[in-house]
Amino acid sequence: MASTLTHLAIAQEYTRKNPELVKNLQEFYDGVIIPDLTSDKDFTHYLDGKVWQSDTMRYIKEPTDLEKFIIYDPLEKDFNLGNLLHLYTDEVYYRKMFRNQDMQNTTLQEFRGKHGQTMDAHDSFIREQYGTSFALTSPEIENTLTDNLARYRENNPIQDGYDPNELLFSQQDLQIFIEETSSVDLHAIIQQVKQKTALQRQSIDEPQNQL
Repeated sequence: MASTLTHLAIAQEYTRKNPELVKNLQEFYDGVIIPDLTSDKDFTHYLDGKVWQSDTMRYIKEPTDLEKFIIYDPLEKDFNLGNLLHLYTDEVYYRKMFRNQDMQNTTLQEFRGKHGQTMDAHDSFIREQYGTSFALTSPEIENTLTDNLARYRENNPIQDGYDPNELLFSQQDLQIFIEETSSVDLHAIIQQVKQKTALQRQSIDEPQNQL
């Protein structure tokens, strides 16, 4: 998954580009973060218990199910729109940021280690470039994020420096990703999924109507 600061930076850019679409910024930012604030990410990412542990490529290719979220959750609230942006970001992130040839002989544990280093190396850039921080979220979520990061740092201290050749993607790659992803038309995606669902239901109902 993309780092918390990556998700928030994309959310910031989305609201900057679409100020008329988000009425409650804090609610929107909370929705962007909530899917990762749980141990049951299969539930929050609509994955129906898919098992990834022995298949790194499947982990990368199937990070979320946008259609299920759009079908089953109301999207009138800014919180849920933020949630949708999170799921969309994860879907695009795994498809665009990693090269298949680099992952084919990498275990999931090795991938997560390299990914953690990559996120650490780039999060400081996000803070400086976009002014992004946990303070965008509500106080309760900000405290949770801060506590989670402190616990993570106990066993994963930030390194003094990173070899750019060891990272999974570059700072420039990340900046392009944030720019492109924050330009998404979420409402167009919602309409496409709803139209697809309506057509599928129509095709199921038609044979019954002909009886």
